Amino acid sequence: MIYKRKNEKLKDCLTSFALQWFDCVSSGAYEKASEMLDGQDSVCFYWNEEKIYRTVSSFTGTSNPKVSDPDKTIGTPYVEIYPTIEGLGHHLDHSLPIDGIWSELIVRFTFIRSQGGYIASIEDIEEAD
Repeated sequence: MIYKRKNEKLKDCLTSFALQWFDCVSSGAYEKASEMLDGQDSVCFYWNEEKIYRTVSSFTGTSNPKVSDPDKTIGTPYVEIYPTIEGLGHHLDHSLPIDGIWSELIVRFTFIRSQGGYIASIEDIEEAD
């Protein structure tokens, strides 16, 4: 569960969450990254270390890709926030930092409003259109 501070913009709150998740993955803290995702019944648990590695490896065409520390990544990330179809929350599409650059591989986070905060999950990781 994540909570937006009173004067914090929604985009800043959700983007900060994504950057923290990327930081966990880049440092190999996959268990911590998984714990950041709330929805036990959602597809978020499908995105374990092996699945992330295979998705990134397939995208890059290399056998040893590395999700990068977002603070040390070159370029400008793609970031888009939009409401869910049901209107119960928001999606955040954010480019994934790979091998030191912001890639065209997009992580789609889903944030559903609940009890004054947002339940976070990952809907998909896919190449940008």
